[in-house]
Amino acid sequence: MRKLRTRQHIIEDLGFNHIERQVLYAGYIIQRYSHNDYSYDGIIHTFNENSEIEAFSMMVQLKSTDNLKLTKNKNSIIFDLSIRDLELWLGHTLPTIILLYDALLEKSYYMDVQAYFKENRMLLKNIHKFVRVYIPETNVFDKESVQYLRKILK
Repeated sequence: MRKLRTRQHIIEDLGFNHIERQVLYAGYIIQRYSHNDYSYDGIIHTFNENSEIEAFSMMVQLKSTDNLKLTKNKNSIIFDLSIRDLELWLGHTLPTIILLYDALLEKSYYMDVQAYFKENRMLLKNIHKFVRVYIPETNVFDKESVQYLRKILK
């Protein structure tokens, strides 16, 4: 039997296509990593107002799904992060952005990992295997949010 292209393969590609378009609309570029399962799916490179490349980038981890888990009041998205990924992301010198793509709504949401852990006073030493995070449904990843992230993280 030949290998199959599954629904998960399709929505992963749709998710990357979606976030790539938002980054391009913002005037930046995203470099997709061809290898999988190394805790990053790509890196966003930014440009200043004169269209000159900057010495700043954002690391990206994308998760695509057909069924985002929402809190009971539906104002946040529930997502579990593994300690193995967090050790890398929180120790990285560049900001790491988690992107959740909802394939049914064709919409994505973002979380700045380092800022989330700092704001919520979370420590790695208190996490065993996974930690549950809550991404506000207002954190829509679009052209404006890409520009906003560049401004606050740079």
